Amino acid sequence: MSAWRREAIRLLPEHATEIRKAENPYDLWISILMWFNAAYNAADPGRIVKRIYEYLWWTRRQPRQSSADSDLYTAAACCFVEHIPDHPKARLDMPRWWTRASVLEHADVFRYWLGDDGLTALLQEVFPDERGDELKRPRAKGSSQHKLRRLTRPT
Repeated sequence: MSAWRREAIRLLPEHATEIRKAENPYDLWISILMWFNAAYNAADPGRIVKRIYEYLWWTRRQPRQSSADSDLYTAAACCFVEHIPDHPKARLDMPRWWTRASVLEHADVFRYWLGDDGLTALLQEVFPDERGDELKRPRAKGSSQHKLRRLTRPT
């Protein structure tokens, strides 16, 4: 069993059946986003949100791969991270799980989905007491250690 699947089952045992059925990390993160949104739609998101974030942070610590097809962080970023601000309750709850600095570390991921103005609005809404001009500075090429791997399309 792959490490990503084993860790997901360990942290999210109530979804073990679905995790076993996932064909790849992308499929799993699509399911995780649904569980995440369902948790925030419930009265109390409870422990599952904490465990989903634990799995995200575990994924982030894994060695990067040269291909997007096998890179765990790219799967998490594309299928989950960029969508977190879409859910109003999850967006408002971001300071519980994210710092402004960690959002900025993932700026390329959030920017892809939200655009520059949306990312600026997210930072102002979620971290109103922490202002900065970080987004106005030019980024050095390849400066993000969390850079997404380029997806390849079959020909």
